[in-house]
Amino acid sequence: MRILMVTPLYWPDVSGATRLLRGYAEGLTARGHVVEVWTTDAAENRYLYFPSARRVPGKRELHGGVSVSRFPLWHPKNKEQTFSRAQRLPIPGSGDVFDAPHVVSPRLQLAARFRRSKVDMVIAGYLPFTSFIHAGQVIARTAGSPCVILPLLHIGEPGDETVLASFGRPRQRNLIRRADLLLANTEVEARALRRWGIHKERIAVIGAGLDLPLVQGGSAARFRRQYGLEYPIVFQISTQTHDKGSHHLVEAMKLVWGKGIKAHLVMVGKVLPDFDAYLSHQPKEILEHVYCLGHIDEELKKDLLAAGDILAMLSRAESFGIAFLETWVYGKPVVGCYAGSLPALIRDGVDGLLVPFADVHMLSETIAGLLKEKELRRAMGEAGRKKVLSTYLWAQRLTLLERTLLSLRNGSC
Repeated sequence: MRILMVTPLYWPDVSGATRLLRGYAEGLTARGHVVEVWTTDAAENRYLYFPSARRVPGKRELHGGVSVSRFPLWHPKNKEQTFSRAQRLPIPGSGDVFDAPHVVSPRLQLAARFRRSKVDMVIAGYLPFTSFIHAGQVIARTAGSPCVILPLLHIGEPGDETVLASFGRPRQRNLIRRADLLLANTEVEARALRRWGIHKERIAVIGAGLDLPLVQGGSAARFRRQYGLEYPIVFQISTQTHDKGSHHLVEAMKLVWGKGIKAHLVMVGKVLPDFDAYLSHQPKEILEHVYCLGHIDEELKKDLLAAGDILAMLSRAESFGIAFLETWVYGKPVVGCYAGSLPALIRDGVDGLLVPFADVHMLSETIAGLLKEKELRRAMGEAGRKKVLSTYLWAQRLTLLERTLLSLRNGSC
């Protein structure tokens, strides 16, 4: 098949969304399909909103066997007013293209409308970035090919639609309903889509996977030696911000340390301003236990996975959670929360534990209990490792994805 992916972000960004898309693109390419990616010149998520952030020079490159075409983002002055006026232009689809969160590449939109692409399948994503889904649908319609959408919904907490609502405004739902097929990461996401009126036959649960050789090989001794760590390590791998549970993890660890339990807290990933401000107000005696490393490379992350004892990430903004899979590869237990995709990924009491989002006291009790019970940590980590090997390797996920896409192209999906 000839497959075109349209997405606001791609490599070198290393967010969960781009890692998933890259896994799909390079995996399908390795299986003999021709995959091209249309994306922006953003090198990181921040450039979608702030022109001062990192961008990628150049227009076209080959990466992992995938042809990547980059189109410049538009950062006008007075963005809110400019986009509000643009939504009212008498051009078909202008409402979808210029809708919030106001991330648009005009050149990509023009290419979608006027460049003739011979493709068998278009995969477009992801919410809330409607302009890229709209572009994918235009390309598919012109080519007479199916359009598959990867929504990547953030479900939020049970009974609280606040997070999900930002992905489900009327215009966004209308775009989703026009898809030939939706690729959900988990059954939790599939249920949310069905609540939006999408028939179950038009939803395929695929999810992400791991390539073991790319994850294995970390050195616990090297990580501990580099940072001088001697006690058990509780760690988080994510963007550091409120909705990822970063503040609550530090507050929970304060209670753990208050019980006289010795442990280090290591936090890696991009630090957003809200968490940076929070840390700046913490006393010195707390900060000496917290290692906030920011963005780190893959080799250092593998060392952390080998050295760490418990992954704790109470994120309510998670469409999948690949860091949990990576942690299980190293036989370590995880702590997540009753939000988003995590209840579908973590089997509570078996390979990890779940607590309510922002419940600092329950989180502290959970972490303290695991730190005291080495055998429980070992058993949960081993259960998680077995789950990864049986279910979440890329070969398994790609076989399911390929079979699903071929079925759609042949008209049997």
